[in-house]
Amino acid sequence: INAAIENWTLNAKQSRAFRIIAEHLLKPSGKPLHMFLGGPGGTGKLHVISALHDFF
Repeated sequence: INAAIENWTLNAKQSRAFRIIAEHLLKPSGKPLHMFLGGPGGTGKLHVISALHDFF
């Protein structure tokens, strides 16, 4: 997870979202993750999704 965060140069907020999602998927609890990834244009939402896509 840390290597992906570094490779994609995610900022603190992006890293937090990435880590929450990645850890949930790596350690499935059987419970769905309901999470909203929002923000104005240019805040890196797609960057986080792209990093997750590359990670998995």
